[in-house]
Amino acid sequence: MNFIHYQDAWQLLFDSVPEKQAVKKNLPDTLGHYTSEDIYAPVDIPLFDNSAMDGFGFINQNLSPDTFYPIVGESKAGSSSLPVCLPGQAIRIFTGAPVPEQIDLVVMKEQCDVQENMVRIMHESWSPGMNIRPKGSQTQKGSLILPAKTKMTPGIIGFLAGFGLEKISVFPFPEIGILITGDELVPPGKTPEFGKIYESNGTALTALLAEIRLNPVFVKKVPDVPEVLNKEIKAALLSCDILILTGGISVGDYDFVQDALVKNNVQKQFYKIRQKPGKPIFFGKKEDVSVFALPGNPASVFTCFEVYVRPFIEAFISGKTKYIHIETAKMAHDFSKKKGLTHFFKSVVSEGQLTMLTGQESYKMDAFTTANALVILEEDSENIYEGEFVKYIKI
Repeated sequence: MNFIHYQDAWQLLFDSVPEKQAVKKNLPDTLGHYTSEDIYAPVDIPLFDNSAMDGFGFINQNLSPDTFYPIVGESKAGSSSLPVCLPGQAIRIFTGAPVPEQIDLVVMKEQCDVQENMVRIMHESWSPGMNIRPKGSQTQKGSLILPAKTKMTPGIIGFLAGFGLEKISVFPFPEIGILITGDELVPPGKTPEFGKIYESNGTALTALLAEIRLNPVFVKKVPDVPEVLNKEIKAALLSCDILILTGGISVGDYDFVQDALVKNNVQKQFYKIRQKPGKPIFFGKKEDVSVFALPGNPASVFTCFEVYVRPFIEAFISGKTKYIHIETAKMAHDFSKKKGLTHFFKSVVSEGQLTMLTGQESYKMDAFTTANALVILEEDSENIYEGEFVKYIKI
């Protein structure tokens, strides 16, 4: 069996992302989704000239700081009937209120002297347009306000809501199922018998998916019994877009996952990568269902999710955009590894400096309590020195 390079695995993943029909969703429900089409402004923003201040509106013609002007009306936020103002008159106006067509400028009330129903300006500095937000000064009707394949954030949702948009077109989220294999596993909360260990992969994967605003449709523990595993995989393939399995994908006597996938007509895209941790990782397809079979060791599961599953999911939900969050940082110390495999090392990046963590073994999860990066050290690298730039995946 020829192991493949991690970059070849990425290419196979991105080539396998299915085309999905866009869906219309209510604007508040689009958080985390990606837009499927360009969005254009349906109206001008602001919709009308409005005041940036509480104050008084004046007409600039022959305006003097030494003169009191009669206040002939007011405009408040939400006003639809506006007062008429002539030269030599003023109106009271409030923040966000429409500015009558005749008004040239708004002076904040703190800079005005009001006596009974008269007002004068208390300083000599003003100019036409002062404290007036012109119609369309943020966005003009018909202009592009959001390109396709933009990830929706709270800020974007608030921005689009200001245009009165109720629904937009986005790419759908996948339905994701998780099957956990391993007779040695017991759920949290139970006291394990000798030889048993706590099952943590299902919890970790659920948390990782929650970061992408996804909830698995099921998380199920499956015994290491071929007939049961075949049946559970068959059912799972009918109810999700992406199926993630953990454990049972190596070549041990009780590793039945790959045989079960073959029996369920899952077509292998790759199996085994020249990497550490997580060499025995499987990716396959059955029609539009994508299948990841990850190793059982918790750190391998976590690493393989970040390196392969997350980019695939993000490509799925973004209209096949290739997302790999790779950055560079300087090594804070010397480091060495054996040649032959690409290593993904748990690390901490702070202020552009990268520090390798202890506990890199595939069964150790403690480093993930502080790690914010997976350093990529290529298979032919051996010695890395302080100050050298290295690539890492943000986690």
